[in-house]
Amino acid sequence: MPSNPGTWLTTAARRKALDALRRRQALSARLPLLVEPDEVEMGARITRAKKIQTARIAYRIPEASELPDRLDAVLTVAHLPQLLV
Repeated sequence: MPSNPGTWLTTAARRKALDALRRRQALSARLPLLVEPDEVEMGARITRAKKIQTARIAYRIPEASELPDRLDAVLTVAHLPQLLV
């Protein structure tokens, strides 16, 4: 038991409030780094979609037997952004 519970409680509350403020400031500073701009990605997606449509590339769901052969390519593409950093 603290010798002065009121002071202890005030100090604990002040530190908790400061921690919350620091957490909020850190989040607001880092949040823009997590969000990618939509304009560039939306434009790129539309361009890719138009190229696929123009080339008349058919969309089909692969058979279950084809999936293991495609796994390596999918994982490579999924990890590509990490490799470029």
